[in-house]
Amino acid sequence: MEKDKAPATKDYNIYSTKKIPNRNKWKYRRIEKYEDYEFTHCIAYEMAIRNEEVIILTKLLENLNILNKELFLNQNFLDSNIEEINSYAMSELIYLKIIFDNFSLLLNQYENDYLLNIIQTYNNATFQMFKSHYNEKKSLKNLFNKATNADKILIIMVLCVSVDWKLEREYYVVNEMKSITKKHIDKLFPKNNNYEPSEEISSHIDTVFTDPNYKENYIHEERAGYIVYQGAYENDNSFTINKVIPNFAQPLRMFNTMSISINPSLPLNDILSFVKKIKEDYDKRCDFKNFFELSLEDLIVDSDTKTTIGDISSHDKKKWADMFYIYDYFKFYFSEGNKINKGKTENNKKSKQEDLTTVAKEVSLQLSFYHILKYKKPLDFSEFADIGNYKSAYNKYEMDLFYEIKEKIEENKEKIEENKEKIEENKEYEKYIKLKKSKQGGKEEIVKFYITADYIKDTLYDKIKKFIEGKNPEYIKLVDGRNHTKNSFIDDKNDASSKL
Repeated sequence: MEKDKAPATKDYNIYSTKKIPNRNKWKYRRIEKYEDYEFTHCIAYEMAIRNEEVIILTKLLENLNILNKELFLNQNFLDSNIEEINSYAMSELIYLKIIFDNFSLLLNQYENDYLLNIIQTYNNATFQMFKSHYNEKKSLKNLFNKATNADKILIIMVLCVSVDWKLEREYYVVNEMKSITKKHIDKLFPKNNNYEPSEEISSHIDTVFTDPNYKENYIHEERAGYIVYQGAYENDNSFTINKVIPNFAQPLRMFNTMSISINPSLPLNDILSFVKKIKEDYDKRCDFKNFFELSLEDLIVDSDTKTTIGDISSHDKKKWADMFYIYDYFKFYFSEGNKINKGKTENNKKSKQEDLTTVAKEVSLQLSFYHILKYKKPLDFSEFADIGNYKSAYNKYEMDLFYEIKEKIEENKEKIEENKEKIEENKEYEKYIKLKKSKQGGKEEIVKFYITADYIKDTLYDKIKKFIEGKNPEYIKLVDGRNHTKNSFIDDKNDASSKL
């Protein structure tokens, strides 16, 4: 580490950008690529990383990761001098001073008791020790200032572990360590996104490196959806381990995983029917416990309680991606510093409802240009912000949409003779041109939006917001619930198991 340079802190808030959200970005297109078997898990991850508390905690954790890495790089010195470290002057420990100063700057970004409460909740024994030794129970900043050098190091490490546990236990979010992981490393090695602890796998890996009589097979391929661990001793009559674990596209804790022994030599229908029976029994019977029901003694489980989301619609993957884009656009629109809504001052905004209508109209146009006309870049409403003439912007882009669709139709008509595919293309375009009765009593053509502003505002935005926001967000029930009303949250997949 450079002696005169503090570790850089990074902002992991996905709404910190001042650029208009772009539906063509990979963070939306990847949602369309999730496989069926991982889809619910992965959209739960997409919801989690948009939760406000998760964003705050993840930003904190990633900055703590940087400090912990610097402590780790100097671990040999610390281990050999831990008894004397409190007697060193800070001028003799430049690297520690940089870490401590950076940690103090980090503490200044949070309320006095916020971080201390996290330590108290997830490392209470350490909290009580600090509290009694330094007579401080209200502010981690004050506690840190009072602490010895050795205890300062401990405080940094304990806070990192506590935030990590809070994210896992309360939001199912894992420590991805993006701040200290080299970019594009997953292009060199297949990524392991399974964060479930397994003593069986740990023991297997240890044995592989220590016992020459132990034979192993490891299958870990890019985007296979699973990882295989197989191990057995020479001349033994059974596997020591024969385990297949999920390796989905996105990491999320799965406290409720269940090991089911199957014989892959059996017919597929036998295997699927067996898994289906277990799933149905799990949904119906309360004697199947999930992790928290079993591990928390004080938790009273009502057998009639429905621990999942009721009345949820299924959508195709493209529509799910649209819903995340809609949510991000609304959050961006109301975030500080973006230019897009500066043209309407508070005095000009009649109500919150008017604001929602404004952004819904923008999103409707953005999605229409993206899906119908295949625009790769978003429309820029900021050019109208300075004059506050939003009505002109909507009218302009709506007319542009209409005329560009009409142009596409006419262009295709000229090419139909040589390319019959243009017939189907035109059928798709013509879906978005409809006839409407004019004021003069005749018929006029108008454009039909890909998704209407009203449907965005009144249905889709509210729906996705309920999954994401709050201290107890609904997305958790997607991966830790019972009695799902649907077999799949993907359109046309709900009858997949009906013939088993």
